[in-house]
Amino acid sequence: MNTRNISTKLSLVIAGAICLLSVSLVYAQSNRTWVSPSGDDSNNCTAAKPCRTFAGALTKTNADGEIVVQSSGGFGPVTIDKSITIDGAGNYAGIQAGSESNAITIQATGSDVVVLRGLTLSGLGSGSYGVRASTSYAVLHVENCVISNFVNGGISPGPTAAIFIQDTVISECGRGISLDWGGKAVIDHCRLENNGTGLYLLLGTQVTVSNTVASGNANSGFETDWGTLNIESCVASNNGTGIYVHLAPSPNGPAIAVVSHSTVTNNQIGLRQDCVSVCGSVPSVLYSRGNNTVQGNGTDVSGTITPLNGT
Repeated sequence: MNTRNISTKLSLVIAGAICLLSVSLVYAQSNRTWVSPSGDDSNNCTAAKPCRTFAGALTKTNADGEIVVQSSGGFGPVTIDKSITIDGAGNYAGIQAGSESNAITIQATGSDVVVLRGLTLSGLGSGSYGVRASTSYAVLHVENCVISNFVNGGISPGPTAAIFIQDTVISECGRGISLDWGGKAVIDHCRLENNGTGLYLLLGTQVTVSNTVASGNANSGFETDWGTLNIESCVASNNGTGIYVHLAPSPNGPAIAVVSHSTVTNNQIGLRQDCVSVCGSVPSVLYSRGNNTVQGNGTDVSGTITPLNGT
């Protein structure tokens, strides 16, 4: 065989290899991937060939894409490092995380948006957090989730700019929701049950919580140690303290709660306002619009309640 023929064939082989590599790269990631109990993480995560775990599917999903649960099952812990939606799609979409680990760890950054929808997270009594982040990213949405049995907390979103939690149940955790990064949050139609503390604020966080029940929490249903907590149309019952405005020592800023159209009953203490140290120029303040029902508690009111007028 002459040199020219060898060169031609070699060129064709190389060109074919490049084409195959190009095809491989094109299909390496998709905007939508799928997981199933019968899947395999060596698959390309399409509906026809789903992956087995959320972690496996994440590597094959583009930023701003979505991972969809094809059929009910457990899909393992996952660390999220980009904008993504994980959607249970009406199926049972479980994650178990024991031995001081997290079900979902978020290490996204910048303008990343993370959406968690329709998931069931269990800490088995020894897991650390259901959802935990320590990096600064843009937005976290938690929708229609069930989170239970985590030693430290159900949701701890870290230094997130904004968090939205709705239609979610959090139970048997150290703290149900711990907002201690100084951002803003909206919580609506949730249940915080049998935790150490239902909802906890620190570091100047600004939170609006509505249509939410905090019940059976050992310490308090709703508590702010530094930050503004607006409570509208909520129920606090059978807690150590129903609503607690509790200023931590200086140099922390003011702790403020505004309570409206809410029921506070069957707690050891209903409404409680106090300070760890002398409040000085940054007192804790518990405002009531006067349209709340506060009765049937061991002590209905402890501290000073400040009336607040408004339409």
